[in-house]
Amino acid sequence: SRGLDVFPAGDRIVTWGRRSAGMVYDATTSAPRCELRIHGQDRRIHTASVFPDGDRVLLSGTDEVGMHVWNVSSCVEVVSMDMGRVDWVEAAALLDGGRRAAAVHFGGAVAIWDTDSGALLRGVHRGTFVWMNQIIGMQASTMGDLFVTFSPTNVTVWSARSGSVVHSYADLEGSIQGIGISPAGEVMAVCGDGWVSAWEMRSGDELGGFAEGLALGDRCHVAVGL
Repeated sequence: SRGLDVFPAGDRIVTWGRRSAGMVYDATTSAPRCELRIHGQDRRIHTASVFPDGDRVLLSGTDEVGMHVWNVSSCVEVVSMDMGRVDWVEAAALLDGGRRAAAVHFGGAVAIWDTDSGALLRGVHRGTFVWMNQIIGMQASTMGDLFVTFSPTNVTVWSARSGSVVHSYADLEGSIQGIGISPAGEVMAVCGDGWVSAWEMRSGDELGGFAEGLALGDRCHVAVGL
């Protein structure tokens, strides 16, 4: 599998990746509960996120520009979101308690959707493809109203409600490789090979950092517990 997520009650898990379809399993018996397919086709799922309500899953497919919401209790697709004429979804996240979803597209577009109606609330194109400025990841807290995208050279904090940029950071300690956000969505930690720094997301103030003696390799992961 490419990835795995656990439902809030801990009774089910969803896996996706190398197989054509995602699958929801019973966490106790390992029995399959629901097969997740995009447009009913054998298309590999690129990202999947479980909603806080435990009834739905957000999916995006490889080489596919849209996102899809499945009700896993009835095992049917209930909402389809397609921005059209942009590159495929590179990363996606649920926002605002699952009422909204953000998608980052390979070509630089950022889209915010209403997950109940499938309406596009905000679409922003970040310019033409330049590898060092290309968005490579996204982090969000479903409890907060902010989300973060990052490239090797830049971190951008977005408002989930307005779709506007709150803060943007460049020229940090070195190449950016990972980001973590606190559960309440107030503090983020940014890391690279040999350094970590923490920032207050609303004010944009740096809270501190350290670098001496760190050797994190070519991909780092940080977690924030505040």
